[in-house]
Amino acid sequence: MRMIEWLQAMYNARQQWAPVYFRNTFAALSSYHGISSFFDGYVNQQTTIPLFFKQYELALEHSLEKEIEAAYDTICTAPVLKTPSPMELQAANIYTKEVFAKFQEELVEAFVYTANKIERDGMATKYRVAKYEHNDRACIVTLSTSEMQASCSCQMFEYCDVLCRHVLTVFTVTNVLTLPSHYILKRWTRNAKTWIGSEEQSADSQGLDALTSRFNNLCLEAIKYVEEGAIAIETCNAAISNLKEGGKKIVSVKKSVAKVEPPSSHGSGNNQEENNKKTPTTPREMIPSLWPWQNAMPPRFNLNDGSMTLTPAGEVAAINLKVYSSSLLMSS
Repeated sequence: MRMIEWLQAMYNARQQWAPVYFRNTFAALSSYHGISSFFDGYVNQQTTIPLFFKQYELALEHSLEKEIEAAYDTICTAPVLKTPSPMELQAANIYTKEVFAKFQEELVEAFVYTANKIERDGMATKYRVAKYEHNDRACIVTLSTSEMQASCSCQMFEYCDVLCRHVLTVFTVTNVLTLPSHYILKRWTRNAKTWIGSEEQSADSQGLDALTSRFNNLCLEAIKYVEEGAIAIETCNAAISNLKEGGKKIVSVKKSVAKVEPPSSHGSGNNQEENNKKTPTTPREMIPSLWPWQNAMPPRFNLNDGSMTLTPAGEVAAINLKVYSSSLLMSS
């Protein structure tokens, strides 16, 4: 029961969601990609509001990358023509790759359609256009030859800005070999971001010249600053190089000074102190010699009977008392 009520509510609101009711409203996003495909893989039912904004930024970056790739593909690849029609060659040189593929599809299909004149009202003529043996699916195309304006009951051009196969069929039977300028919209051209129409160009020529002059001045200023910056960088590099060389010279001087021996006066004293530390002196060596000639004599000798003895320990003469006393008695 609830399902039936839901279906009835959707049917009552069909004019708000069914494409057939707003075919005359431009909706290129819905006709080509769709809103759901834009967020496909980025959001789901569990996505929170803060996360949604982050994912939206990622989806937008991905969309911009795809747009850049498509622009590069359009510039670097030549489209393949399928018909000898001058209109196809014109569209190939004007439209982007994706839009041209859609236009080419409609143009190729137009060759299997027929157009029959059914009514003429002043400068406007109505045609019944249908595929061969499919008259029940015919569309009505109204063409104004004076203004080269065409409208179709399918309203494809109003919906996605690309001419339908029905209008292209009428152009073929009326010998319209190229697309009228008012059917070439800026948004689908190769240079859509830089293209300026003839009317806009005449109106904005002064502003464009001013912008060009300002751009040239900014370029000159930028070049000037770049040159000054390059000179400053070279000066800094030279100063740094000089500092490095000075540091190397200081280090080499320090090493050479460390290798030089100290003066002799200080050196002899130091050597003497080191020798004193290695060979300590004794009290015997510090006492001056009483008899300079005693060093030339042997350490021990006897006079006749050995009455005198030189002792090396004290270098003092010892006299034998016996001999001395007896010699005194004899002399007396």
